[in-house]
Amino acid sequence: MKKLLLALLLVVAFAVTASAQARMLRVTNYTSCTTYVQIRGAELCTCAPTYLSGIIAVPPSSSIMYSTSAMIPGFPAAPKAIVGAVVMSYPGCTGGMATTGIVGEASCGFPNYFGYITLLPSCAYCTQLGATWVSSPMPACMNMAELIFR
Repeated sequence: MKKLLLALLLVVAFAVTASAQARMLRVTNYTSCTTYVQIRGAELCTCAPTYLSGIIAVPPSSSIMYSTSAMIPGFPAAPKAIVGAVVMSYPGCTGGMATTGIVGEASCGFPNYFGYITLLPSCAYCTQLGATWVSSPMPACMNMAELIFR
């Protein structure tokens, strides 16, 4: 009985962890400022980030859809899991109001929200916003995640 219970717990634990990683990503910017992000990837059905995209600029009031991980700049052509993102005020701005944070899959240990200030190319204030990571409930390792800037 103990072995059966242990086996059941292991299956449930694997199913919960495996279902969290996304294979598709939509990035939506509802703000009036350009937002900047780098997507973090891992081997399928794992959490350890081993891939990092180039810096992606998301224009104000726009959305970018990546229907496969291979569409993400800097990711390999073979399918990978999308586990999170690095969000930044503006690439190249340091000190002062410049901040960088991480959002991503909660089951991988990443926070799903990061509040920060986005900056203009001159490193001047643009707006205060939040980055929110949302996963949709789909079959294991086939989720579509959404990164929302508001």
